[in-house]
Amino acid sequence: MVERRSRTTKGIVVCIDGDSQSCERIAEALEVHGYHVLAIENPWEGAKLVRIRRPDAVVIGSDTVDNVSGLRRTVTRHLPAHAALILRFRQSVPDAHSDCAEDDGSRVLRIDRSLSADGLRWLLDRAVENRWR
Repeated sequence: MVERRSRTTKGIVVCIDGDSQSCERIAEALEVHGYHVLAIENPWEGAKLVRIRRPDAVVIGSDTVDNVSGLRRTVTRHLPAHAALILRFRQSVPDAHSDCAEDDGSRVLRIDRSLSADGLRWLLDRAVENRWR
């Protein structure tokens, strides 16, 4: 696990992705904008981390997780009520995990894996702003 701290914290984000380079890019982009990022490659260790740290958002790279549905259910159970779950899918298989489309309010967002780290930061900023309204 890699823990990235910012001097001013907008919120805590757990990034679960088997692709360490992808996690690093996300962590760097979010840290610069005030997020405390915990990046982890092992999905089930990531779920434990969500339970312990109670983040404001969780980002899961779904391509790298064998059982994204099970991980999603586990993580969702441990998420605080205000937290968002962001699932990053490959564009070529948008319906590969159709159960992720079920209605969890605005807590679950499906995005294309090609969305830039800055685009992801923009989504997180909106989620954090909504938390305080």
